[in-house]
Amino acid sequence: MLAADPARAVRLAFLERMEPSLEAALEELIGLGVRTIRIVPIFLAPGRHTRVDLPAQIDRLRLRWPDRTLVYEPTLLESATVRAAIVRGLDAADAPARPGR
Repeated sequence: MLAADPARAVRLAFLERMEPSLEAALEELIGLGVRTIRIVPIFLAPGRHTRVDLPAQIDRLRLRWPDRTLVYEPTLLESATVRAAIVRGLDAADAPARPGR
């Protein structure tokens, strides 16, 4: 997966049933020398995975790599930026159907 900034290392990881795992993705990033890693759960809204499973896994990974900073970000709809982008997209998609615009 590519970042908008080519100098930024970005990796996709899966919580379960698919590869690479979060641990494997972190191993790769740490091997590249990355010191601070943002973990962005690509879940629409909070639920058991984002409130229980993923935080527990991240806590275990912090114990494995205490010299790295793991930052756990909110789910998509918990981000004001993402919510605003969704509203803009819906407004743009709906614009031709609205009379008077």
